[in-house]
Amino acid sequence: ECMEGYAAAYEYLTGTLFKGDPVEIAEGGRVLGQSKIGWTNPGDEASVKITKALTVSVKYTESLSGMDGVKRWGGRDWRKEGVKGSFSIRNHRGEPATVRVKKTVSGELVDATDAKVHDRPAQPENPNLEHDMTWEFVLAPGEDKVFSIEYWHWLWR
Repeated sequence: ECMEGYAAAYEYLTGTLFKGDPVEIAEGGRVLGQSKIGWTNPGDEASVKITKALTVSVKYTESLSGMDGVKRWGGRDWRKEGVKGSFSIRNHRGEPATVRVKKTVSGELVDATDAKVHDRPAQPENPNLEHDMTWEFVLAPGEDKVFSIEYWHWLWR
């Protein structure tokens, strides 16, 4: 998932598990947006999408880059496919913009330059690990940023 929009991020510090209730974001008595936050553990950070950002554009493209074998897992045949993805981001504002991009992929992560990566284990019925990636940076007015990811994914045949 690539976030395209203004978002508020906060660290959840109440000491109890947040189970995914609605949330309202307000500033100076003005409601900026409403959303729902997913499962959040104490001390974790959660993001709430407020609205679509028209002044910062994000484009993500993905293509297959090859195949590399077959393996048997959980009584099924799985084919290994290479994937390359590319992000292209532009700040159309007249001022600097702080941008946070999030993307989750499953498989074997090859490259996610400059990303903070959180790995989750594979499920028993699936050989693919989950990788949550986050990039955060400031774009100057009119600045473009392009970066890519690469990973192998096991696909059930």
